[in-house]
Amino acid sequence: QSLSKMATPTESIDYLQVKRLQVVNDEGTVLVDLAESTGGSGLVILYNGEGENTVYVGSSASSGDGLLVVNSAEEETLISLGSDADTGGGYLNIRNAQEARLVSLSTSGDAGHLNLYDTQGDRLFYAGSNTSGHGLIQVGNSEGKGLLSLWTDEDSGTLWIDNNQDQNVVYLGTDVDGQGLLNVSSKNGDE
Repeated sequence: QSLSKMATPTESIDYLQVKRLQVVNDEGTVLVDLAESTGGSGLVILYNGEGENTVYVGSSASSGDGLLVVNSAEEETLISLGSDADTGGGYLNIRNAQEARLVSLSTSGDAGHLNLYDTQGDRLFYAGSNTSGHGLIQVGNSEGKGLLSLWTDEDSGTLWIDNNQDQNVVYLGTDVDGQGLLNVSSKNGDE
């Protein structure tokens, strides 16, 4: 018997245990589904009034790590937030209506990473750490080539500008003695 047809309870229930719980609207469309996932973990799925899955909260089927997914009304994944079994860090991915990942924010080790992509998946911008654990910003073109890099190390900062042929054409930083250095080259790399 549905709760809406039952008399108003005079006492509260202290404990309720079920295998699955669904909340439906007046037409019988499931709006909330609390269940066990195929991987044996807890799962919460929210639906809009038309029955399309708009939010998923549970565990990743592949890793068992926490996962939150927000979908559009057309059930395309727009936002995913979770933990990464490989790095032990967290991630946030934001996608457009065609499910192309455009923004990625993640952690790995002791650093955070921000990546911006175009709809073809080419990285246009990166902010995070370089291989030695210091700050790095890279700006790329529509082919994903990093044409501008700004990075730091223990002693200085450096700005590199490359052309589309992977030739460094501008270097602004320090020389081996710690003095300021500006080097401008031709498109072939000649100084």
